Amino acid sequence: MTLAFVKPNNRNKPRLGIAIGKKFGNAVRRNKLKRIVREQFRLRINEMAAFDVLITLKKNQFPEDGIGNLISDLDGIFARLAKK
Repeated sequence: MTLAFVKPNNRNKPRLGIAIGKKFGNAVRRNKLKRIVREQFRLRINEMAAFDVLITLKKNQFPEDGIGNLISDLDGIFARLAKK
């Protein structure tokens, strides 16, 4: 499960925050997951309204072979924040 905390901001563009605790894995694994989150955000940034988005991941929820689940979760979250 991926949690997203969203709050409107006064800027003209969305901003991203990522919180992944040390219990999630070693630094290499945490950084890999952060890169995936940033890339999914980058792909959708032009479609999104001005929000501050904080993404948190649950401990050991995404094994190395389950990265596709993370990508689909993020895609759904960012799609809901698209401009209407």
